[in-house]
Amino acid sequence: RTMQDNPQYTDVVSEIVDYLKQRLDSLADQGIDPNRVSLDPGIGFGKTARQSAALVASSAALAERSGCAVLIGASRKRFLAAIGSRGTSAGERTLASVTAAVLAAAHGAAVVRVHDVAATAEALEVGAAIELEWARARPLTRSGRRSF
Repeated sequence: RTMQDNPQYTDVVSEIVDYLKQRLDSLADQGIDPNRVSLDPGIGFGKTARQSAALVASSAALAERSGCAVLIGASRKRFLAAIGSRGTSAGERTLASVTAAVLAAAHGAAVVRVHDVAATAEALEVGAAIELEWARARPLTRSGRRSF
């Protein structure tokens, strides 16, 4: 309960990437292939609610900058209550947890750790189907980006 009392990060995403890269180097030195590793930025551990939210939102940047798959474990975490979940107990944060998992996946997480598997799987399937149709409906511009 004290690790969130005074977390000190200037740039939480960059600092976590740097830390995880060091851990990856250590694993590589021991003969472990980085392609077999998923990195967990430690959502909720020694981070403020805002920092945890930033890490979820930065899943793609974490993956790109580390070169590894990213695992996000935001399910039922206290930071969800701090940023807007109405659930005060962990079990009351299902909707917030599912939302965090869908957004983490949409923002580049390869793996999401969840408690409410059926609800999360359904939300991920619906989100993927909508994303696919959204991408199909938006023509490419000259720059190669999709128009809104």
